[in-house]
Amino acid sequence: MPGSQAGEFHGASKTWDRIAKAEYGTFLLHRALATLRLEGIRLITEGKLPESIYPFVSNRRGAGGVRTPKTPK
Repeated sequence: MPGSQAGEFHGASKTWDRIAKAEYGTFLLHRALATLRLEGIRLITEGKLPESIYPFVSNRRGAGGVRTPKTPK
């Protein structure tokens, strides 16, 4: 199949055996866990999103903070 698929390796890692690839994947998971422990998990709410995400909506909120029909849910 043309193009890149999930799980494909490129460059030097393409020649690694399965054990080396598994160890690298474990290493990446440990790094991600360490980042989560350090930074914590933050709740993402609509109010915390930058306005640039909604360029097609001129007014994200109607009167009193009620959603307008154009606001994505």
